[in-house]
Amino acid sequence: MRMAWNLLPYLVPYIFSVLVSTGVAITCWNRSTVKGALPFGWAAFGQALWTFGYVFELVNVSLQGKLFWDDFQWLGAMIALAAFPGSILVFINHRFARSKYFWLATIAIPAMFLISLLIPDFHPLIHLNTTLADGEPFSALLYDFGPLSWGITIYSIASSLSMLALLVFRFIKPEALHRPQLGIIILGISVPLAGIFMTTFGFHPGLQRDITPVTFAAGNLIIAWGLFRFRLFEVALVARDITFENMVDPVLVLDRQDRIVDINQTALRLLESNHNDIIGRNALDVFARWPDLIDPFLDEYPDRTEVSVRRGESVLHFELTISPLTNRKGRSIGRAIVARDITERRRLEQSLFRINDELEERVDQRTMELAEAYDTTLEGWAKALELRDEETEGHSRRVTEMTMFLAVAFNVPSDQVVHIRRGAILHDIGKMGIPDEILRKSSALSKEEHDIILQHPVIAHNLLSGIPFLHKAMEIPYCHHEKWDGKGYPRGLKGEEIPFAARIFSVVDVWDAIQSDRPYKKAWTRSQALDYLREQAGRSFDPDVVRVFIELVNKGKI
Repeated sequence: MRMAWNLLPYLVPYIFSVLVSTGVAITCWNRSTVKGALPFGWAAFGQALWTFGYVFELVNVSLQGKLFWDDFQWLGAMIALAAFPGSILVFINHRFARSKYFWLATIAIPAMFLISLLIPDFHPLIHLNTTLADGEPFSALLYDFGPLSWGITIYSIASSLSMLALLVFRFIKPEALHRPQLGIIILGISVPLAGIFMTTFGFHPGLQRDITPVTFAAGNLIIAWGLFRFRLFEVALVARDITFENMVDPVLVLDRQDRIVDINQTALRLLESNHNDIIGRNALDVFARWPDLIDPFLDEYPDRTEVSVRRGESVLHFELTISPLTNRKGRSIGRAIVARDITERRRLEQSLFRINDELEERVDQRTMELAEAYDTTLEGWAKALELRDEETEGHSRRVTEMTMFLAVAFNVPSDQVVHIRRGAILHDIGKMGIPDEILRKSSALSKEEHDIILQHPVIAHNLLSGIPFLHKAMEIPYCHHEKWDGKGYPRGLKGEEIPFAARIFSVVDVWDAIQSDRPYKKAWTRSQALDYLREQAGRSFDPDVVRVFIELVNKGKI
């Protein structure tokens, strides 16, 4: 076969078509991990073989040579025909019943046609009345379609139209979010399909019998543009469908008019409904039986909130994430709502809260029991001290009660009153370190004995400082003999340097002591005791404490 170089310009469009189809095939094969890409690559490869065979048919000058390359074109056509339906169905993730029979048919029918090409007896059923017609720039192979040719042609047209219909249907669905990609594929398929129609029904806009290779080139150019412009087979709608439909969280998409334009299977199961009953309806109507959901769903701004939905006898808890959807110009086109089911988490939290409450209740109960045990111990110490000093019997109980009354009158917080009570009970605990012959002596004390008595606040401090539980109660045992004018003991504190608890207790302690009989003095009357407190206000006692104490006495509360 020889070809004049002056005929090469006529072949450029077809050679270009081979290169474009081959390039599309290689690009799709390189992205074979994306569903739909690999079969689409085989379809493009079949188109490349078809066009390649057509080029050699054109340049061949013999009838036998043209027939051979015409049969070679059928090989490319059958590869494309077998791969094309699969590429579309996988790409759009279309599922249907008895799919395995469909896949078997898409491969078996083209394969049987190719087998008939290898059997000479079947050739009359493929092409009839073959002739070679002279023409410029190439001679043309002319023949009539036989029954098998018409059958496979009708099958290929029906298959292509059905796949095109599925693409168009997916393109016009309200929830279609990949229209640019779908549009490119529809256009890229429609152009070659138009070429097949024109060739099949005898319309020849050029000098040659078959313009299909030219339409292949045009269609694959469109596909090639889509590969780079819209990244076909990189972010394909099949990825969106599989992810969206199989998400365990309910997902909805609302448009600007609050109509539901997309919803996944999880949300449909929750609503106990189907796509036809939901898509296109206003969210207000769909969720009318769950009014708690309305406000979050119609919120214009991205937000995260929690809602509860009653379903039968149970309550479901959801965490809603509402995200705005915008177009390329930044204009709002709707909102995507993801409802994360947190029912189990809420149940776990409620169980933890209940366990925590029970633990806190047990701790409180144990603390209360421990505090009662401590207080009982303290009262036992005070009782033991009174047994050593019979003249002070009942003194600790009385001063403790009056000190608490006075503390409450000053609005001392209850948690501090507890420590004041313990301090009052233990106010003379330091006397446990005083020898009995001094503590129970009925006559006047010598100076040395008196100095020993003055040490009982220090003894109390040394005794209680090693007990953390009593740190806050130690102010009274250690400081209740300090005086407002600074002439007290053991540290000579003055004014507000003296802890408040010790200042109120010192008034109560003296009040009870001077009204009690002692071996070395008689008890004073109430009137004498009141006069003494007034006299010592600003000297021994805090004036404010004396004033409030006398008010309580006059009101009969002490």
